[in-house]
Amino acid sequence: MTQQSHSWTATTAQEALDILDAAHKLIEAGMLSLVPGDGATRWKAQQTVPLHLTITMDETALGQLVADRHASRHGGAL
Repeated sequence: MTQQSHSWTATTAQEALDILDAAHKLIEAGMLSLVPGDGATRWKAQQTVPLHLTITMDETALGQLVADRHASRHGGAL
């Protein structure tokens, strides 16, 4: 099997959640192919199988929306 690399970009909270779910499912599918059947053996294998994952998340806009909503509910006082 050749090396597979994936790169996704999300611009909404829903897209980010969908991407995280897809990544999770890809890892699970790979592990099921590597160690079919016995869940305990697969779980042990997951502890040592190499996999590189990098997540960069900028939640500045979400944080600002939360702060704005909080401020509007409490008359601007935090």
